[in-house]
Amino acid sequence: MKKLALIAVLVLLVSAPIFAANSTTTQIKAVINADLSITGGLPAGPTTLPLAGGTTSLGTITVSSNIAGAWNITVSSLNKGVMKAPGVSVFYPYTFAVKTAGSTVPGLSGDLGDGTTAADKSANVTTGVATVVYTLEVTNAAASSFALPAGEYVDSITLTVSTL
Repeated sequence: MKKLALIAVLVLLVSAPIFAANSTTTQIKAVINADLSITGGLPAGPTTLPLAGGTTSLGTITVSSNIAGAWNITVSSLNKGVMKAPGVSVFYPYTFAVKTAGSTVPGLSGDLGDGTTAADKSANVTTGVATVVYTLEVTNAAASSFALPAGEYVDSITLTVSTL
């Protein structure tokens, strides 16, 4: 009887690996689409600049990106960097600056042309995944220093953000 019990125990020990567990593996993933967006914005209507001259904030934009690396900011002018009045041959110049956290973004300041030749400004901004607030400012000299004829002098400034 002892022999039979010993054989039964041995059979159980030898057959234990037969009852080992089986396994399976799967993968999971998440797809996050690239996003580069502007919220807020510059005013749709014209901003009246002080005739005595000075610096005027035109507004702020918030750029949000989940793209690692950098984006490009371009500033351009419809009238090649000057304000023009209909039927008037002279123009009213100004300069601009794009700022973030109170500092001018390198490459995004100065003039946008001389009224004849455009001088769009462009800069690559390396920030990676981020949200950054930018302010667009313009500076104009006193109108009296240009002996401008009466008229409504205007220009349109476009700020474009794109991926690299």
